[in-house]
Amino acid sequence: MVKGFVLGLIVGIVTAVVWHDSIQEYVKDNLGPARAKADDVLRTVQETSEGLLDGAKEQISSTLETARDRIRPVRSADAAASVGA
Repeated sequence: MVKGFVLGLIVGIVTAVVWHDSIQEYVKDNLGPARAKADDVLRTVQETSEGLLDGAKEQISSTLETARDRIRPVRSADAAASVGA
């Protein structure tokens, strides 16, 4: 088990040393499309979450306003007269 790990480590180091420039060039050339795709995904997530949050904000505001209307004391002539007496 340890021998396999050490052998893999040595092969990895040799690969990195020998093909360093080729690997670096490959990654550099292929990173652009991956970044563009990630940007598209992040933009979609942002737009979706903004829409959901706007909807939630409107629903919460409406619910709280309705609750305030229900508990707000009603001002009538009788209530005003009893308060002033």
